Amino acid sequence: EKGTLDPMEAKTGKDLAACLGTTYPAVLTRDAGRSFTKGKLEIGSAVDVNTSAADARAQYEGLASAKGTACVKKVLGDATALFGVPMATVTVTPTSISVPGSDIAIAITYDFKGESDGERLDLHGFSLAALVGQVSVELDMFADPGTDFPLAEATTLLTKAVARVKAAS
Repeated sequence: EKGTLDPMEAKTGKDLAACLGTTYPAVLTRDAGRSFTKGKLEIGSAVDVNTSAADARAQYEGLASAKGTACVKKVLGDATALFGVPMATVTVTPTSISVPGSDIAIAITYDFKGESDGERLDLHGFSLAALVGQVSVELDMFADPGTDFPLAEATTLLTKAVARVKAAS
């Protein structure tokens, strides 16, 4: 799907920018990429072309800060509540990654634990993102706890995507 962010994703992005004290980067176009499963992992990707490289970089720098961790935790908790899933706990942990060719790269690991309609929910995942100029490349993975997360493999995929963006620039 090409185009703009869906309304929920846009709201979450705007809430995150407000918490970080940054300008929400406007998106010229979005390619939602592919979503697929690999064993118990659910994997999704997206590429955004932002109107402003400076706004996108400020957002990335904010996410990489100590304040960013608290903001992501708050926004994820608020977003799940909108879906009627009040989470008992949301844990967010920044993880360091290196993505050659990117201006800045971030990785965040998260855990959700809660209950909805009497069913226990337990989800573990991570989000990786790299910025090349005004182009943002994102990769998300999540699964049940205990599932191995190939962070190194995901970082390699993100590095390949960044190389493609640089080659097309």
